[in-house]
Amino acid sequence: MELRSIAGDELIRYVPRWMDQRKRAAESGLDEAVWMEIRPLNRGEMKRYQGMLRFSASGDGAGVGTNRGEVDARLFAEHVVSVHNLSVGGRAIATGADLWNANDAPPEIEDLIAELGRALGSLSVLTEGQAKN
Repeated sequence: MELRSIAGDELIRYVPRWMDQRKRAAESGLDEAVWMEIRPLNRGEMKRYQGMLRFSASGDGAGVGTNRGEVDARLFAEHVVSVHNLSVGGRAIATGADLWNANDAPPEIEDLIAELGRALGSLSVLTEGQAKN
């Protein structure tokens, strides 16, 4: 079995299921739908992000902390290259970093962020010629 390598400059167009964006894209095209360009991760990058995760327990046993948010913010900034047709409070969301840092966004945006997090993993294992939409 021959596995293809992932080129560092490869981009995949992703139309989320979030708020019926795939249906909107099918009916009206990408001019109306929210969509992103995602740079897939190779195995080395996946291992690097996993290695960045840190866990710590409080001394009183009250709980465990993690830097997962910081790692996810970096992942979005580096791999969600562009965001199209999305704005929050009249401000265009143009990159993954913009999306991650849109703290004034309504709670529904968390569903989009969660979907994109899952997509970053699945898009990174697509075979040549596949498109995710």
